[in-house]
Amino acid sequence: MEHPTGFGTSMELRRILDSATGVALIATNLEGLITGFSHGAELMLGYPAGEVLGQSVLQFHEAREVAARAERLQKELGRKVSGFQTFIARLGQVPSEECEWVYVRKNGQRLTVNLTVTALRTPDGAPAGYLGTAIDISARKEVEAALERERTFFEQVINGLPGVFYLYGADLRLKRWNRNHETLLGYTPDELRDFYVGDWHPTKETSDMAVNATRGILERGVQLDAIESALLHKNGTYVPFLLTGVRIDSIEGPMMAGIGIDLTERRKLEEQLRQAQKMESIGRLAGGVAHDFNNILTAILGNLELVRGALGPTPGVATYLDNLARAAESAAMLTKQLLAFSRKEVISPKVLDMNQVLAGMEGMLGRLLGEDICLSIKGSPGLWTTLIDPGQLDQIILNLTVNARDAMPDGGRLVLETANVTLGEDYAERHPGAVPGEYAMLSVSDTGTGMGPEVMGRLFEPFFTTKEMGRGTGLGLASIFGALKQNKGLIDVYSEPGIGTTFKIYLPRVIGEAVGIHRARSIHPARGGSETVLLAEDDGGIRGVAEEYLARLGYRVLACPDGTSALDAALAAGTIDLLVTDLIMPDMNGRELSARLGSRLKNMRVLYTSGYTADLISRHGLLEPGVEFLPKPYNLEELAWRVRGCLDREPR
Repeated sequence: MEHPTGFGTSMELRRILDSATGVALIATNLEGLITGFSHGAELMLGYPAGEVLGQSVLQFHEAREVAARAERLQKELGRKVSGFQTFIARLGQVPSEECEWVYVRKNGQRLTVNLTVTALRTPDGAPAGYLGTAIDISARKEVEAALERERTFFEQVINGLPGVFYLYGADLRLKRWNRNHETLLGYTPDELRDFYVGDWHPTKETSDMAVNATRGILERGVQLDAIESALLHKNGTYVPFLLTGVRIDSIEGPMMAGIGIDLTERRKLEEQLRQAQKMESIGRLAGGVAHDFNNILTAILGNLELVRGALGPTPGVATYLDNLARAAESAAMLTKQLLAFSRKEVISPKVLDMNQVLAGMEGMLGRLLGEDICLSIKGSPGLWTTLIDPGQLDQIILNLTVNARDAMPDGGRLVLETANVTLGEDYAERHPGAVPGEYAMLSVSDTGTGMGPEVMGRLFEPFFTTKEMGRGTGLGLASIFGALKQNKGLIDVYSEPGIGTTFKIYLPRVIGEAVGIHRARSIHPARGGSETVLLAEDDGGIRGVAEEYLARLGYRVLACPDGTSALDAALAAGTIDLLVTDLIMPDMNGRELSARLGSRLKNMRVLYTSGYTADLISRHGLLEPGVEFLPKPYNLEELAWRVRGCLDREPR
């Protein structure tokens, strides 16, 4: 009698086959129609044998999986494969075909099986059909998938660490690492495998320390708190790292695991901070020295003019006085550079078009460079306007031009070019202190000697110069740096030895109409007047020469050493046409004096003077638009012109 499962065989064999409940046995004819279905197959797939006998075995499979495997077999075998042939296409080459498949149970549930297909033959060797033996491996696959997810998770964690991860075995050789270990140190995986812990370090002393520390961790469980060291890069340099280590007990024995944080950027930031602190300290010192020196120079220049006026055109003496005046003006330029470097210079910014500024300076720059240097100025059409003190911009251009000239002793080419530039986040990341935005850019490029990295690293340090003794103070680029910082600008430099140097100046874009720049002043002496001038100046030398000179011009001068006495003198006089006051005085500053007098004397004009900082007026060292200011040191002719100009202007 035929067994209900379809296996026509002895009772003992049928009992054995049906007892194998963990295995599904499915027999088919040559066309893939089911001829046998074991009890294990019934339990696995949920179908009774009587329901599936005579049907295609393909009903237990997803069509897309069968089609995908058929496509792969076609490429492998070079012939068309489809349907049931997918299961038996390779049986002519191998005795049995073993593969993982997904079965679909009667209730729609899916399970993964390991299916082995074997050809069946009659006693005389003729093909009789096929036998599929399926073992449910769903649980194993779930475990494997969970392990793979866990492995992937930890790989992501390890590779996502901000530094290098390392795992050393008992032989002190590297067993596992993350991608940062390769990218930060330049090695391939094959080069890193079994890398000895002592070979990372630059000296025998540090190598021995690393070996002993690792052994201490492995043998005694000593935990390595973060220590700073350096690791060997493949290019031969050493990269600073902060290293940790802890013992891990594994089936392979004790191991040391740890992470290392790259300190390169931190070291750069620390160096930048030290440099900034040094610059700030020198800046405070420079600003203080320049302030006092400017007062002295103002008194010197004033007395020189008074002496010249008293002696008249005395032969010989005029030459000496001119020499003294030039020396004093040279000293004044030095203090101006000190103030620009320290960012303490009082400035009066105006909306400027750098194209117009360069056009106005072209003749002077040409004479400064000489005939052996070709000057080219290329102004970009539609250049954005920017806000800066005209004197500061002149000084920046002149300093860069002089530096370029000195870098081309045998002649060359100097190109000044402007452009509109938008700086993005990437630029700001590479240049600490830079702010993304729109800038008017001035490029100054020469074909001179260029500079190496060691010079570039110190380029903006105060008093650093590569020029021979007597040819430079080392304040030119430092003063440019200070002036640009004061105006929220930036400076960038690129240079190669023997090729040349390019400086790029970036000034923030402002919306406004550029003002005209008038550099020439009338050659006629300033005229005097009979108005009342209140002079508040705490420096006795300056007060004396200014009082005498203004009095010679016909003004009624009330000279006072401080704000309190100036206030009393003004109230006693009743009428003050012009207040000339130092910004910084001991008891009452110039702004406060002006405010207190201005509430009583509505028609009074004000002219401020100062030897340095404008921090008193605003946190950024800027004078409000329209405020009259005369920086020290000044000569008496400049004072006379500014006094007359203020008096001739309508009171605000």
